[in-house]
Amino acid sequence: MAAAVEGGDLSAQRMATYLEVLRSQRVASQVAERMGGGITADEVLDKISASTTPDTLLLTATVEDESPQRAADIANTLAERFNANVAELEQPDPQTPPVVTARTFESAVPPTSPTQPRPLLNIALGLVLGLLAGIGYALLRNALDRSVKSRDQLRRAVDAPVLGVIADDNDVRAHRLAFRERPRGRVAEAFRQLRANLQSINVHDAHRTILLTSAGPDEGTTTTVCNLALAMADAGKRVLVIEADFRHPRAADLFGIDRTVGLTNVLASRVNWMPAVHRWHDAVDVLPSGPLPPNPSELLSQPTMDRLLADVRARYDVVIIDSPPLGAVSDASVLAPRVDGVVLVVRWGKTTTSAAEEATLALRTVSARLLGSVLTMVQGKNDGGDDAYLASSVGTQYAVGPWSVSPGSSSPVPGGRDGPPPPPQAPAPVAHPPSEAVLAATAQRPSPRPRPRPEGG
Repeated sequence: MAAAVEGGDLSAQRMATYLEVLRSQRVASQVAERMGGGITADEVLDKISASTTPDTLLLTATVEDESPQRAADIANTLAERFNANVAELEQPDPQTPPVVTARTFESAVPPTSPTQPRPLLNIALGLVLGLLAGIGYALLRNALDRSVKSRDQLRRAVDAPVLGVIADDNDVRAHRLAFRERPRGRVAEAFRQLRANLQSINVHDAHRTILLTSAGPDEGTTTTVCNLALAMADAGKRVLVIEADFRHPRAADLFGIDRTVGLTNVLASRVNWMPAVHRWHDAVDVLPSGPLPPNPSELLSQPTMDRLLADVRARYDVVIIDSPPLGAVSDASVLAPRVDGVVLVVRWGKTTTSAAEEATLALRTVSARLLGSVLTMVQGKNDGGDDAYLASSVGTQYAVGPWSVSPGSSSPVPGGRDGPPPPPQAPAPVAHPPSEAVLAATAQRPSPRPRPRPEGG
């Protein structure tokens, strides 16, 4: 048994030696010389690969070359020179017979098909590897994605109710005022739901001034402000939109209103605010931003802003204020404690949960009242079923226009002559009484439904 084991170890050692001989520089040089000098020893070594078959005394040499015939010639020449070198190693003395003799078991023949490349195999491997890489990337991205993509995520991050979910409809980017341009679509109905949820919170008519802000830029705040204002006006509310975004104002552009004179002039020059208000399509009133000031935060923190909010709160049912993002500048933090409530706008797939949490913390730091949040630009399938249902049900309940003047009144009423009854009278003025110009304007409108009609709008 010991002799058998010793013999096996000796055979393994010999096969390892022969493998090194086959891939040696000496044998490669001899093959290159026999091939006529058209190839170097290093090139021969690059083309050779060798292996042994376990538990046998067989050694396999493989040669790869662009030419099938030359590959076979190099392989056969390699076998010949290998046999000769093994004979020299195993028969150092010509007088004694060799211990081991190397012989060619099977000569090489030119192959009929290339070993590489293999297009079908490569394509199949590429598809499999690409699929696995795509799945891995998707799983990794999903694991690292911290953006808000569900109502539950948003509710947990903000710790306040989600008041509305606005879908990213195919036409919403082309028609920013979706509530007016597509009043029977799903986006318009989403703003009606947002309006209903806000009204359910506002059961005691305490939230007349509402600030809309976001955690970061381009999250749909201005679009939400404008469409929510139209939804409120459609329900018979007297609505004022204040464009308090002095960084990148867009509300006036969305309504197509000139912003040459606006909130900046009211706050900086202490002029009356009513001439700066524009009436848009007899639906909502808009106070544009005016010229962009160099000190927005300081301008918004003046007592003039408090007096303005008190005046408009007494004359309108709802005042919706568009403001810059909380995470970019301090303007929204200055305005938030001065209004009756704040709504945080969050964009689906863009705003991270940490950004929403930081925005919420910023509002609570200034003791602002967070009414809730709105999730905008939500991606989802729309097969047209919702729109078809809304076309048959919503159209008879809501009227975005035309607007007309009711009998005995100079104030526009939504829905035509047979529109909804006027809302109750506005409450008495608060601590800061209206200016004489405001009182005069009120005296000239003996209407059961007072609605401010600015002189310059």
